[in-house]
This record gives sequence, structure tokens and C-alpha cells, in this order.
Amino acid sequence: MPETIQPNPIEPDSAYAYKRAEGTSNTQETVTPKEEEDELTIDHEQLRVEINSAFWRQLLVSKQRVLNNLNNGTIDSDTAETQLALIQEELNKVSPEQRFSEEINKLSKEGADKNKIARSLCFLDTPLAWQIREELLKANYIRRFRIAHSLTYLDSERAWQMREEFLKDADDDLKSSIALSLTYLDSERAWQMREEFLKDADDDLKSSIARSLTGLNSKQAWRMRERLLRGADEVVSRFCV
Repeated sequence: MPETIQPNPIEPDSAYAYKRAEGTSNTQETVTPKEEEDELTIDHEQLRVEINSAFWRQLLVSKQRVLNNLNNGTIDSDTAETQLALIQEELNKVSPEQRFSEEINKLSKEGADKNKIARSLCFLDTPLAWQIREELLKANYIRRFRIAHSLTYLDSERAWQMREEFLKDADDDLKSSIALSLTYLDSERAWQMREEFLKDADDDLKSSIARSLTGLNSKQAWRMRERLLRGADEVVSRFCV
């Protein structure tokens, strides 16, 4: 019978959900407010939206970590199913994904900086988000590396197709952005791409590969960190001789 989870009464339900799913909740945890330097000027509805947005992004990260743990065998399928169900239940309450896409689309039509619009699409895998990406690609002044960066967290087939298409004639900046877009991803395709990048990587690309390991606790992630560290030590040694 699935474990009954009682939320910590001092935490909002959504905050507790992603902590519980990752095993980081603490029933003794207390929150000490920081001294405010400036008066907080924000209405109740805006505050609610911002809180929900923050929870949504953290829940997505938690969901990917559970999938990573399942893929590398650190948890069993029953545990993963229970954790994913809990996270999805909370996502259904706060998920603003389509609303975000609609707001971004509105800003784009109103003349907002298109490069910033491209960056704002990170985490978004909705049909409207993809429509915006395709429209931005048609604008020659939009740097493709910004659109590549918007693929961060996305492990869908469409995201992989765009990465592969960009790689056909990618410069150094674009390769670095594609490497960064692998952040949080512990799938086989993500590791294959990291390995391909490492074969002929300069220092900037290696830095992006290292940053893409954020949040990953798998054996492959630790092995790659060690390889990157050895490479850094060798560079330092050459300069010191």
C-alpha cells in the first residue's frame, strides 16, 4: 500500500511535494524571514503567480531527477512511480506552462527583444513554445545559440531533432549553447552528445559540458567530472612547467 505522506504544516503543499519526492523534506525545518531592505510592493495575485511559477520549475527539476534515478538504477520502478505521481499531482495544480507560452507570444507581438524572448522559452515544451521557436528561426538577426539554449531540460524528440539540425553547421558559441541545453538530462542520448563534444572540445565547450552536469548524481556524471578535472590539471601543469 502506498505510503501516506503528511505535509509539513509550515510549508506550502507544492513546496513540500518536490522536497518529499527528492527525499529532502525536514519536518523540523523552520523558515527565518530575512530583514527587508525595501518595502515589498506586490499585490496578492501577482505574488501567488510568482510563487506558483517558482514551484512549477522546481517540480520539473524534481521530476527529471526521479527519471534520472530510475534510469541509473538508484531507485526501483515502484518507488519512481509513486514519486512521479506525487510530483504530477502538484504540477497539475500549479503548471503555468501554456500561460507562460501565451504571455511570451504576446510580448513577442508587442515588439519585445526577440533574443530575450528566445531565452525565456527554457523548460517550455508546449506547441505554442515550439511555434515561437520556429518563428524566431526565420528572423535572421536572432542568434541560433539563444534558441538552442531554450532547449534546456527538454528531452523530447522534437528537442533532439533541433539540436541535431543545429549541429550540422554549428560554430563554437552554438556548440556551447547546445551542450548547456543538456542540463539536468541523464538520458542515453544526452550522454552520447556529451561524449561527441568532448572529442574535440576547447576550454569554453568543456566548461559548458561541466555545467550541464548540474543536478546529476549518476556514475556517468561523476566519471565525466573526474575526466574534466584531470584535463584541467593537465592544462595547469603545462603552464607551470
